[in-house]
Amino acid sequence: LGLPNFADVNETVAQGSRLWVSSHGLGLTVFDLTTNKVLARINAPYIQSISVIPGMQFEAYIGGNDGIYHLEDPARPPVHIEGIARNMIPDMTQPVDGKIWFASYGNGFGMIDTKTKSYYEYDVSGNPDKCRSDFINAVKVSDDGTIWVASEEQGICKVTMEGKEIREARYC
Repeated sequence: LGLPNFADVNETVAQGSRLWVSSHGLGLTVFDLTTNKVLARINAPYIQSISVIPGMQFEAYIGGNDGIYHLEDPARPPVHIEGIARNMIPDMTQPVDGKIWFASYGNGFGMIDTKTKSYYEYDVSGNPDKCRSDFINAVKVSDDGTIWVASEEQGICKVTMEGKEIREARYC
């Protein structure tokens, strides 16, 4: 394909004819797969995860070592979102119904509502009825809306939401 060699690739996202590649060494690079050309190169050296907004030219949320960044224009650096997920973000889902779920290493897990630009965090540590670890490595959403979180200390937890509140969270 003519793509440059990457060292330490963290994540790739394919959307339409674009391939988004995050790398510790090169930051975020966006390729056009039809022309094999680089469309954008964003200097964000400590990217852990990315979530690309469908249908938008270059909009994405980026999980870094110190929280979440919002990218709207590749000509400008991503903007750090203050007050949410101040730790490493090792995983983010692609948008489902306008929501991006993210794992936070030390802050539990959370959700970004891309339609309203609202942010929610769920602290689940210390609650015997819920997932008891805030060191979350991964988060995934199944077709029925169930959220699955993987923690370093406790394994897999199944989370059922009711609106923006946790209705049930239990380990499998």
